[in-house]
Amino acid sequence: MLFDFPSYLMELRDKSSTRQIMADYEKAYGTVVGDIYQQHWYVDYVSRFSNYAEPFAIPEELEEDFDWQLLFNLAAASFSSRLKLVRKDDEKAGGETKPELVITVSTEDNEISKKVSELWGFQILRLFEIYVAEQIELQTLMALPDNDEAFTMMHNRIVHFVNFNLETIESVPDDHQPDEIIKLTKSEFDELMSTKQKLEDTLTKTKEKAEVFISYSSADRPFADNIYQMMEEEGIPAWYDSKNLDVGDVISDKISSGIQQSSFVLIIISRNSLQSNWVKFELDEAYDQHVKFGKVILPCLYGDIADEEIPNRLKKHKYADFRKDKEMAFSLVKRSIIRHSNQLKQDPL
Repeated sequence: MLFDFPSYLMELRDKSSTRQIMADYEKAYGTVVGDIYQQHWYVDYVSRFSNYAEPFAIPEELEEDFDWQLLFNLAAASFSSRLKLVRKDDEKAGGETKPELVITVSTEDNEISKKVSELWGFQILRLFEIYVAEQIELQTLMALPDNDEAFTMMHNRIVHFVNFNLETIESVPDDHQPDEIIKLTKSEFDELMSTKQKLEDTLTKTKEKAEVFISYSSADRPFADNIYQMMEEEGIPAWYDSKNLDVGDVISDKISSGIQQSSFVLIIISRNSLQSNWVKFELDEAYDQHVKFGKVILPCLYGDIADEEIPNRLKKHKYADFRKDKEMAFSLVKRSIIRHSNQLKQDPL
């Protein structure tokens, strides 16, 4: 076989671009031993796609060079590809022609679809390498404890399998459906959906833990809305009262909880906010968290406030000046969030 799993792992260990991923993977699961069929991710996940496979057209000259069932399983399990068995007219009429397996790979700019039967050997070998590397990276992410991305990957894997299961049953004619598909759907679908729901509940809870708490005076709401919008566009989770407060909430309790759960407190300092009791309350809460736990405070100057009007306890903090260049000021806020976030990941305590 042209694709040799142990040899490819050695290649991943040697390459500078993948060396760290393999180190993290083997730190989590131990040194890899055995062939690909013995790996936990193949047994628990990839192998389950075997239920949907059937012989498909392949390059005749390469028939003995690859494990085609393995290729189908890896491609079906991949998040980066879509599979489709295309049946020819003569097969529908009772002929023995095998269906074409079409693999569609998504890139940033477009989608590329190829029939497996038309691929060269080096292209097929590359598919094996891509799919195996993808599974190793996926498993490495899933091994991280209490990690949002791990939960996301677990959730996506369940969703991918459920969707593949449903799409296959809907697209394959009755006379081509193996018994395993029906059996799998009836015996495991409820379990899969239950797991999917549990993971979605977990994701919802992790999203509630915002990255940045936005403190502002209601008189400055248009500007605060703009800040929140820019946070959303940058993919930075933010606690914002109009989004996080519901009717019936005890406002002070929700604010305290929001500040405690956030890694950063962005305070819009303006003449309006200096007159706001709520901003004073939020600043007190934030500063208490700053003193006790090192909560990062991000002062942002806005409006016509003068430097000498900045509250004394905030004067020691470097601020972002939105009174002048708003784009530059936000870029400084964003840079600070990224840098401090990296420090928190390295030293979460």
